[in-house]
Amino acid sequence: MINIIYDVSTLEGSCYIEVLPDRYKDECWNSSSIFFTEDNFGYLLPVFEKCFKSFDYFAFNEIKIDTWKLIIKELENVKQYLINNPQSQSLKDGFRVSIYLF
Repeated sequence: MINIIYDVSTLEGSCYIEVLPDRYKDECWNSSSIFFTEDNFGYLLPVFEKCFKSFDYFAFNEIKIDTWKLIIKELENVKQYLINNPQSQSLKDGFRVSIYLF
């Protein structure tokens, strides 16, 4: 399961991906943000790379609402795929490959 962290005070260290529902204003670890560990975000990364071609893992990315709609739609596709095809053996060789099958 992918954990979403809602409480900035529970973060330890700096190895997190922050999703800020606002414009970036030179400040990180915002209380209105949600956070993912790098491991958890790794499952979502292929969707971001597919839907937002200029995505840069090591930079601040401003994603417009139309692109967010594509990302959400693609994540819903992944969810449905996993619900309908729960064989863990098929995911053993890499979750990322499965995402690109849509």
